[in-house]
Amino acid sequence: MIKFIFILVVLFFVFGKVIKYAMKYLIISTVQKQQSQQGQPQRAQRKEGSIHIDKNPKTGKGKNGGFNDGEYVDYEVVK
Repeated sequence: MIKFIFILVVLFFVFGKVIKYAMKYLIISTVQKQQSQQGQPQRAQRKEGSIHIDKNPKTGKGKNGGFNDGEYVDYEVVK
């Protein structure tokens, strides 16, 4: 009976370690696959220190000049 309990304890210990490393491997491989599918961000592809100015930004500017929080009112000086 003691031999049986000892074998069970050893098996639980061994399977616990195996499952821990297997899950770690699966998570790392899944994250690497997702990162490779998404590609590198454009900032990482540029040379460090280079500056890029987008003359025609692709953001949608409506009739209010890009203000989405309400109507834009020009400032007037009242004396």
